[in-house]
Amino acid sequence: MKRHYERRIATVLAVASVALWPQHAPAVEMVRPSLVVYVIENKSLTADRLTIPETIVNAELLRRGYRIVPSLFTPDVARQIAPDVKGVWNADRRMSFQQHFRADLLWMSTVEYTLDSTSRPDSVSGKVSVVARALNTATGESLWFGRVSDRPFKGATPADAARLALAEIIPALVADFDRAPKVRAWTPPERPPASPSALTPGARLPGMTAAPTPVSPSGSPYTGVIIDARDLPVQPNYRTGIYTPQGTPLYSPERQRLNWSDSLPNARQQAGPNPLVIRPQSGQGGRIILRENDARTLQGEKSLRERKPPTVIVRPPKR
Repeated sequence: MKRHYERRIATVLAVASVALWPQHAPAVEMVRPSLVVYVIENKSLTADRLTIPETIVNAELLRRGYRIVPSLFTPDVARQIAPDVKGVWNADRRMSFQQHFRADLLWMSTVEYTLDSTSRPDSVSGKVSVVARALNTATGESLWFGRVSDRPFKGATPADAARLALAEIIPALVADFDRAPKVRAWTPPERPPASPSALTPGARLPGMTAAPTPVSPSGSPYTGVIIDARDLPVQPNYRTGIYTPQGTPLYSPERQRLNWSDSLPNARQQAGPNPLVIRPQSGQGGRIILRENDARTLQGEKSLRERKPPTVIVRPPKR
């Protein structure tokens, strides 16, 4: 009888140890969706684009492990393929979007600034409101919605005031998005394999959410351009341009927006499997200067420069 009870106790302990301490259970890694970021700003502060909220959103999403798909939304393109300001996304627009971007989610937000009547050129105050939502590009379903209303802002210039306010608002919205149950429950859709003729020779498909960028019609071996500026005092800014040592613009901020990243692996996801990687000679403010040899190489890749903007790697901000 004693041995019988000892065997039963040993069995119960063994089952409990497996249930409570599953030493051999495989770890489940969360698959993060890729996103295209689209931000609409009102023009109450200035006739030009005032700040760079897309850059702040991109940096926060990259920091949390999401992949950013570069976008070049113009007002004309947005009217054809993006949802309206209320987030309504009909099937025709969504299908057009899918033809332009291989992204899993669309992050769309509106930023509205309102100046106080007491604002002066050397002291600006007012309020900013941000409405943001994330939509599934395959179904059009809204996975998350966030809003911050009438947040006061103040600064020496409109740009400084708005930038300081957005630096607080957007990280909080991204954190809330990252916690959203529907975002956490998102699973990759089943997509048909890309046509072999559209793939770069030797490209690896496992783990990729989008097909590699095809080789340019001119026969260029490069799928994109990466400017590694991590050793320079350069920070994301839509007014940044890339120049030759003589000052000739290779990428002008008036014509092209640069993509930004905080690591080489993330930059490669944007630039493709075989990018042209360049370390610039110098950079400060809104100017990145290339070395003579690199500038000549890039000048000879006209089709590459026209096909997609480069991705600039900068040091991630200190936390």
